[in-house]
Amino acid sequence: MKILYVEDVEMNARLLALMVEQIWGYEIDIAETAEQGLEMIEAQKYDLVYMDVNLPNMNGIEAVQEIRKSYSEKDLPIIMVSADVSEEAIIKARGAGANDYMSKPVNLTALKEKSSKYVEMDLMEKSV
Repeated sequence: MKILYVEDVEMNARLLALMVEQIWGYEIDIAETAEQGLEMIEAQKYDLVYMDVNLPNMNGIEAVQEIRKSYSEKDLPIIMVSADVSEEAIIKARGAGANDYMSKPVNLTALKEKSSKYVEMDLMEKSV
């Protein structure tokens, strides 16, 4: 299972990475910018992407739009992650092609529920 998290705040990236490792035993790749994330997606196949909305230069919404030019929602599920959980922000993310939306700080239950909708991760779940 290959997972990418595009997140510019190191603490947020480390927290989500730790959660994924604790729950499923997977290590995830981290990109600090949307541009770096796009390069990583082109260089290797990912099964799931967590994408921050507020990134420097190109934001997460723009990055999702770029990704959707090459990958369908089924081929590469993307879950947006943001502190902005307004209806407008969620609609904008889904309109750009995001599969789902998760609020920060990331909740363990939401992470498990939303991730498992798109990839078979529960089969690998470790006891926490």
